Formats: sequence, C-alpha cells, structure tokens
Amino acid sequence: FWEDKTINIINRALSLHVYALDNEKNESDELSEIMKKEYESGAPGLAITDLNSLKGFYHAYFRSRRYEDFKIIYGMELSVLDGIDVVDNRNIHRTEPDAMTILVKTQEGMKNLYHLSTEINLNNSKIEGVGRSLLYQYRSGLLLGSGRANSMLLEALLSNEYNKAEEIAKDYDFLEFLTLNELRKNKHNNAGDLSEKIIEEINKKIVELGNKLGICVCETGYEVFKQIEEVIPFPQKELEIKFGNYTQLEELCYQRLNIIYEEEIPEKIMTRVKEELKTVEKKEYSSAFLIYYKIAVFLKENDYCYSVKGLMGYSYIAF
Repeated sequence: FWEDKTINIINRALSLHVYALDNEKNESDELSEIMKKEYESGAPGLAITDLNSLKGFYHAYFRSRRYEDFKIIYGMELSVLDGIDVVDNRNIHRTEPDAMTILVKTQEGMKNLYHLSTEINLNNSKIEGVGRSLLYQYRSGLLLGSGRANSMLLEALLSNEYNKAEEIAKDYDFLEFLTLNELRKNKHNNAGDLSEKIIEEINKKIVELGNKLGICVCETGYEVFKQIEEVIPFPQKELEIKFGNYTQLEELCYQRLNIIYEEEIPEKIMTRVKEELKTVEKKEYSSAFLIYYKIAVFLKENDYCYSVKGLMGYSYIAF
C-alpha cells in the first residue's frame, strides 16, 4: 500500500489514490490500517484506485463498514491506449499509455467500470489498458481525472504546449496536482528529473487551466467528493444464474462416460457419477457446472492451459 495525492476538504484531507494491491498477501490488514488512520484523522473517506484492477473493492467495502459516515470512492488508475493498429494479427502499440484516474460517481458508473475492467482482461494486447473510444463509450456515471505522471496533460505542459494542454484538459472532470515524490517514481518523459520549482510551475498551470475551464482542481476544493453518490460495488443478494438445465448436464456426463468406457462403464464409476448428479440436482448446481464446461471447451479449443480447483477440481462430473 502507498498513498499520494489528496483532496483538501476544509481542514481535512481525502486520499485520492490508495493502492490496495502493492502487497496482495497482506492487503486486507494493511487496508484496515490505512482506513483506521484516515478515519481518525477526520477524513470522510478514501478512494481505491489500483492500476487497471478492481481487486481491492471487496476488502475496501467490508472494512469501511466499521466506520460511521466513512465513504469509499471506488475507482481505477486506467491505462488509456492510443494509436493501436492490427498488423499481421498482432497489436502494434505506437504510444505510451495515458494514465487516467477513474472514479465511480453513480451506480451506473460502477457497472461501466466493470465493463472497462472486462475489456482490460480480454484484451490481447501486450500492454494493459483500453482504447480511448471505449472509455468514452462507458463514460456515463464516471469521473475522469487527469491522472498520474505519465499522462497526456503533463506531456503537453512539459513541452510548453499550453493550447494542446487546454484541449486535453477539457476531457477531464477534475485535474490533479503532481507531487515530487510521485514524479520520482516515474521514468516517463524523464519526469523523475524535474525540480521542485518546475513542478510548482506546472501545478500553477494546472490551476490556471482548472479556473479557465471551470474544472475542479484536486487540492482546491470539496467538489469531487460532493459529486459522488453512495455506490455498492457488487450485488448485495445472491445472484440467480440460469444457464442450461440438469438434463443437459446429465446427458453430457453419460455421453462422456460412453466415449471413455466404450464397452462397459465400471460400477464404481457409475455409482459415483450418479451420486454426484443427485447432489448437483438437489443443490441446483447445474448452471455452475455447465458454465465451467463452456469455459473449459473454449480454453481447450484455443490452446490455453488451465486448471480447476475446489468443487470442480475433484468432481467426477467435471472430469
């Protein structure tokens, strides 16, 4: 875990970037410590913004319920890809990703962030991220921030292209200050070599842009936090997923048995399969098994290596 940028809120501060995946082994305990510290300092909440990932949401949601009136802002530090061409069935990336801060404003925004996350995980490119047009397609309910050091805005400001910076800034819902500590961690555009004086000048230009365009600048107001509604990161009731039925599962099992044992199915095997099928029917697990089956077929057809554990891992039906 580590935190940097903050939004000043009267005499309190809200952490805009909390990275929950720096240490996955102990993420739950460390997140609890950060929340406790933020709550005791008087902060009204914090924002979870892991790089291209939503994995921190689960722990953030449940840990935050310990603290009264403590809001979690769900979000992501998103790599936005530009200039991708397909050449000989290969994705060719011609530019560095633009790092944006994405914050969920409404429940619709949460759904759209999941859409973006899905695209990241399904993208065949060697560079994680989504295309800018796709981001705009799912922009509703989201707040877009100008991002970290490796952003288009910083690149334009470093090049003294103020008009270009202004056009870029128009796409954002809020602008973010840069810090020396953050820039030193980043190698893009030699940002880590910038002096405090240069960073101060860049931040002044960011404030000027915010004032000119009427866009919130993160260390000057409470506006971002006030715009964000209470959002639930996942359904609060058990999802009822219907995919296929028990009869389909039963038929698949017996077809497979007849393929494996051409002459006669061993009694021990048949007894075990019948017992499992009976349990699956009683527990209404048919849909889960059929979904796993479809996934396994797809992976096998496309030469992906895969493994299964838990209920599916030791089940005769799954085999």
